[in-house]
Amino acid sequence: MRTGKTLKKFGLSDCVIYAIILLLMIATLYPVWYVAMASVSDPVKAYQSGGVLVIPKGIQWGGYRHVMDNKEIWSGYGNTIFYTVAATFLNVVLTAALAYPLSKKKLMLRKPITMFIMFTMFFNGGMIPTYLVMNKIGILNTRAAVILPGLVSVFNFIIMRTNFEAIPESLEESAYLDGADDWTIFWKIIMPLSKSTLAMMVLFYGVQHWSSWFNEMLYLRDRGLWPLALITREIIINSSTGVAAESGTMTMEMSENIKYCTIMVTTLPILCLYPFLQKYFVKGQMAGAVKG
Repeated sequence: MRTGKTLKKFGLSDCVIYAIILLLMIATLYPVWYVAMASVSDPVKAYQSGGVLVIPKGIQWGGYRHVMDNKEIWSGYGNTIFYTVAATFLNVVLTAALAYPLSKKKLMLRKPITMFIMFTMFFNGGMIPTYLVMNKIGILNTRAAVILPGLVSVFNFIIMRTNFEAIPESLEESAYLDGADDWTIFWKIIMPLSKSTLAMMVLFYGVQHWSSWFNEMLYLRDRGLWPLALITREIIINSSTGVAAESGTMTMEMSENIKYCTIMVTTLPILCLYPFLQKYFVKGQMAGAVKG
């Protein structure tokens, strides 16, 4: 009987909804699947597939060997890992440290400070003034030029502050009665209770730094400091414009294959990391979006 009732509830509208979800999922995943299949396919056969590739055609690994032999790929990996880990750590700590006091209603000038921070979300100095400031303080062409700008995202600050506001004040009052100070409460009570939101912050900031290339292109001249995304951009541009093929070092098909391999090498680590943080994503977003 339960099965019959369940089948009755599954009507035409449900079929339409699932069909739309399936189409959206295919439209989202197929470009990634195509790049993955093209990266391991024979370059000539993949180039002749006409943009439709479901399974690899003539499996070969020459493109990946060519990418792995590129020393700049490995230096870019090292730089990107350093930038991502160091900057994300500072981002999360500073965002939490800023959001926690501003989540307290008793804080003096709480609203003006919050409005001043939110003002920067809509208006900023612009690219040229920012470049001039970076040059004036002497951090151009250094790792600090990648890490220091944008240490706190206003959007993430709002989510973090709302999450802290949802934590019952009675917990802090009890800790004060036991002799704990503000730092002890922040590190040993508030932060452990905000693991879901912190995991979401790590995901947001981490993906942002892993795929960042524009600021690095502006501020870094030494190729030894370039992150992986900037090196990938250069390889993709050279492949798309046929520079390598025109120089006679490789065919157009092989150039395309190297482009796909480079994209996979660049995106695979962050794709592997996402499933481990996914379980915290919705929980953290809801905790930071709805005040309890």
